[in-house]
Amino acid sequence: MANDVLASEYGMLDLKDADHAHADHLEMYVRGRLESRYISVVEDHLLKCGLCRADFFNCIGLHLIRGALGKTKSDRPERRSEPRFEIEDEAICQILNPFSVDRQIVKILDISENGMGILAPYPAPLGSIVQIRAANTIKLGEVRHSSMLGDKGYRIGLRLHVGF
Repeated sequence: MANDVLASEYGMLDLKDADHAHADHLEMYVRGRLESRYISVVEDHLLKCGLCRADFFNCIGLHLIRGALGKTKSDRPERRSEPRFEIEDEAICQILNPFSVDRQIVKILDISENGMGILAPYPAPLGSIVQIRAANTIKLGEVRHSSMLGDKGYRIGLRLHVGF
């Protein structure tokens, strides 16, 4: 990995001597709780190490499964099961699966208990898992639709994973 030492509440991880990232550090990365000075170290390793990338995707999957337990689909015929509220906040969006270190500034258009609409300068693949950072909040969501809005960018619909 990089010639750096990763310290956290879970202890020190000497990345130059370690073959793989520790699961606790991957967990903190997914939750947005990894100290900013160590983010690039973990990202560099994830780009190079297929085994750690697989562990990372498993970590994301466990969060999604935990959030989905006990959830049922609405019996109502309309697609939205709860009201959406229009807002115009900025956020940072990063695609976690498939993994990318790229981030884009997006505009949150609307939000509901389980969904969010954003306007982004670049598209996101359907089914990809994204992390949205707004103010002091971090949300995980699945891209359900993405459509181009002319020169304004892309309207992306997310199903948020509650319980994350």
